[in-house]
Amino acid sequence: KPQSVHKLHLKIDDARELADALDHEDTQWKVVDVKSTRKQRDPPRPYRTSTLQQDASRLGMSVSDCMSAAQQLYEQGWISYMRTDSSTLSE
Repeated sequence: KPQSVHKLHLKIDDARELADALDHEDTQWKVVDVKSTRKQRDPPRPYRTSTLQQDASRLGMSVSDCMSAAQQLYEQGWISYMRTDSSTLSE
């Protein structure tokens, strides 16, 4: 009986989801190769006030709630000052 071979490249979470979806007692699957690679990415750019507010809005937060939360994070030392559009840090 001829066997068809299909190659599929997935992230680990996607592979687990696919395995769960294909989990049938009458089907056998075989992993023939696993490759792991490292990729280097630049860190994300710092938020500007406007993009912080836009993303907060997408999550259902008002502008005042967003800036209040950011202020609290700043006061606790978790983030740098958020009311600026500069992406450079002073020394």
